[in-house]
Formats: sequence, structure tokens, C-alpha cells
Amino acid sequence: MDITGNTILITGAATGIGLEAAKLFDQHGNRLIMVARNEDRLEREAARLKDAHPFACDISDADQVGRLVNYVRSEHGEINMIFLNAAVTNNYQLFGDEDMFEHASEEMATNYLSAVRLTQLFEPLLRDKPNAAIIITTSGVALVRDVQNPTY
Repeated sequence: MDITGNTILITGAATGIGLEAAKLFDQHGNRLIMVARNEDRLEREAARLKDAHPFACDISDADQVGRLVNYVRSEHGEINMIFLNAAVTNNYQLFGDEDMFEHASEEMATNYLSAVRLTQLFEPLLRDKPNAAIIITTSGVALVRDVQNPTY
């Protein structure tokens, strides 16, 4: 995989792994479309990079994702990679007072269903591009049970 000269959409790009990936890809001369929910933090982090374009979006919201796809089509049609990294986790007790169904629903919508939706919507834009790639991250919490994340 060539990691230079690409146009890469990164979700969860304002913090953690997504931000670190953005910094590394930026150092290798890539154009970045940085996506995250927290617009202030996203714009602040994107401003520190050479060729980063922030787009605030809750990837679990179909309307916001539609606006994101339209933005990428019109402004960044050369896109050839997506790095799906955004995630949410809720720490709570399984039989506590919190709504475990709501927590699990939020985690599924953000961590799993959004990756399915984004892959389906962006694949046609990537299909014929040289060096096209789809990168999807996950969490070790999905593999190793943790009492603080009972439905993750």
C-alpha cells in the first residue's frame, strides 16, 4: 500500500488513534478529510496539519453521513482511501441503573453499523482508484470481556 499522495477520509480523527493516524498520514504528503463529532476539537487539530480538511459529522446519523458523502464527492472526488476508526464505549454496570439497551444501541450504531454504511457509500468512489484502500479499526474490548463494558 502506497502511503503517500493519497486523499484519505479518517473518522474519529480528532482524538486517539484517528488523530495519530492523521498526523502520520499528513507527514507522508496525503490530503486528509478529518471527520469527528466534536467540531471545535476537530478544527483545532486539523489546523495543525498541512493538508487537512475538517468535517464535523456524527457517523451514526444517516442525514449527517449523507452530507459527508456529498461533500466528499463535490470537494474531494479524488478520494482513494477511507480509515474507519470512530468508536464509542460506555462504562457502566450490567445490572445497574443505567439503560444498558441504549448504551449497546449507541455502540452498535457507531462502532459497527456506521462502518457498514460508510463502506457501502464510499466503495463506489474508491472502486476504480489506484491504491484504493479501506481500513477499519476495532477495539480489544470487543475480544476480551470487561465488566465495565458489558455489552460492547
